[in-house]
Order: sequence, then C-alpha cells, then structure tokens
Amino acid sequence: MGLAKPKKKDRHELILQQIAEHASIRVSLLAEQLGVTGETIRRDIAELNASGLLSRTYGGATLRPLTSEASFSIRQNLRVAERNRIGAAAAGLVADGAVLMIDGGSTTYQVIRHLAQRARDLTIITNSTSIAAVAAANPTFHVRLCPGAYDGAEALVAGEETTEYLGRFNAHRAIFGASGLSHNGPCDVSIGQAAVKRAMLRQSEASMLVVDASKFGVSAIERVCGFDAIDDLVVDRPPPAELLQVAQAAGTRIHVGREPAGA
Repeated sequence: MGLAKPKKKDRHELILQQIAEHASIRVSLLAEQLGVTGETIRRDIAELNASGLLSRTYGGATLRPLTSEASFSIRQNLRVAERNRIGAAAAGLVADGAVLMIDGGSTTYQVIRHLAQRARDLTIITNSTSIAAVAAANPTFHVRLCPGAYDGAEALVAGEETTEYLGRFNAHRAIFGASGLSHNGPCDVSIGQAAVKRAMLRQSEASMLVVDASKFGVSAIERVCGFDAIDDLVVDRPPPAELLQVAQAAGTRIHVGREPAGA
C-alpha cells in the first residue's frame, strides 16, 4: 500500500516554504519530492500566482517582490513575542555611551524599548517619531530626530532632507530593519526608506540588521545592501540553511533571541 499523496493545502505550504528557502523552484523537482505529476504542481503554482504569493516562470516559480506592506500600527501588533526577543538580544549588543542611528520600523521599535530600559548615555539619531519618543523617556539619552517628509502610516520621515541630515553625523552603529531578507541581502518596499537605511550605514562604523523569521526569503522591490555590509544579524530563529550560508560567508554574525525562562 503506497503512501498517501499530500493534500493541496500541504502542497501549497511546501511550495511556499521551498521558495522562501531557495528563492525559486522547479516543477520537475517538486513533483518528484511530492510524488505527484508535474501537471498537479503547475496547477498549484498557477493558483498561488493568482493569489499574488509567487510569480510563475518557465518550468517553475520565483518570489514575487513585495511592493507594499501593512502600516506600522498594524505591524506593531504582529509577531510581538518574536520581535520582543529580537529587541532584547539586540539591546544586549549595545554598549553604554554609544552613538546609534536607528531607522523606523516595528522590530527596531522593540530594540529601542529594551535599550531605554537597560542602557545609559546613548545618543539616538532616528527618522522615527515613535522611536524618538521612547528614547526620550530615558533621561540619560540624547535624541536627535531627523527632518524630512513625514509619512503618517509609518510614523517616520524620509527624503533628501533626511539623508542629508544623517550625513552630518558619525555613529558607532546603525540598527535597521527590512521588509524582506533574501540571499541578495535586506530589502524594503519603500525607495525612500531604503535610502535612509543606506545613509545610516554609510555614517556608521558597524551595522545591525533586526528581522523576524517571516522576512526570510522575502524579496521586496528595493535592495538595501548586501550581507557584506551587515556585521550582526539578530533574529528570532535561525535562518534557512542557504540564507545562513550566504550570511556566514560574508562574515555576518548571527544572534538568535532566546525565549524567556519558563516560557
């Protein structure tokens, strides 16, 4: 008696998992793995393509680059426990007295929360009003908020005025998030926000990327930088094998946030 064929839902999940880990897939290989016909896999890919979850290619499929994402206020309430662990781990890598450039985002917001609770004498340079407000609650912090065109949905500023302002300062470390993280490095749905991240990287001696596992294998429209520009990657669980290999080959240190004791 042969093994039962995987159901459509299971096939769809495997297809998306494979794309997240390898950026692209081949129909023939998937059909062999799942023990189904190539025509079945092609139908699955067509359905996922129609749902906007991937892009069909000749003989397979690839990631569909993100061009938008949920607003900051919505993202703040998603994967909170995972981002909290990342924030705690990232804050533990920062020395008192450091000058930091921190970009706006739901994961960097968790970083500043932990820094405000445990660090002293930091200088925070940010384009995010939310991050500036949390940082200012620590009386030992010195906070500089960038000028620029305000985006209410993201609670941050961006644009030429913002990047020029950042060019006035030198920092010990840039701490930034991303809309996605593929083998090409971190990427963002916003051209303006990606430009701010690159400006922060240029002005900083070291860099720290903070992303949760939902960003693994995701490709957004604007590439920020390669792994060679990232000193530390802080995540809530280890990246897939191929992504991990690319990061380690570039010399990026991987830090995984731990769950609280007794959780």
